[in-house]
Amino acid sequence: MVAGKKENNYSYMAGACTIVLIAAAIALPVIVNYFFPFKGMPMSLEFEIYEYLRAGMTLLILGFSTFLIFTYLRDYFELKCKFTLGLLLALISFMLFAITSNPILHTAMGFNGPISGILSILPLFFATLALAILAWVSSK
Repeated sequence: MVAGKKENNYSYMAGACTIVLIAAAIALPVIVNYFFPFKGMPMSLEFEIYEYLRAGMTLLILGFSTFLIFTYLRDYFELKCKFTLGLLLALISFMLFAITSNPILHTAMGFNGPISGILSILPLFFATLALAILAWVSSK
């Protein structure tokens, strides 16, 4: 009974931390937009079919990242393994990639079409960071 109760505590902690991480990740582009205003074409009400596909794929990446963050947070709270921590950091970077590359965010920020400025670089930065973390963890 005690072991099962302890596992549930880890699940609640992991769930709470996952929710906080998602909220912070969604707030990040808004904060960046405040300091470095995004530039783009005026907002259009029509999405091209590839924009719907991009939005769907980035939402899938966000969903898988969220599930894996929860899973690895639960494992990390139980095991305190550096490898799991590295995987968590990489998954957080992939989650940030999904959020910042989603055309729904771009439209919500007030424009649609080719993106320039910091918003065009952020997704690539987060993907590069995730791969660098995975390379670092793998070399240990």
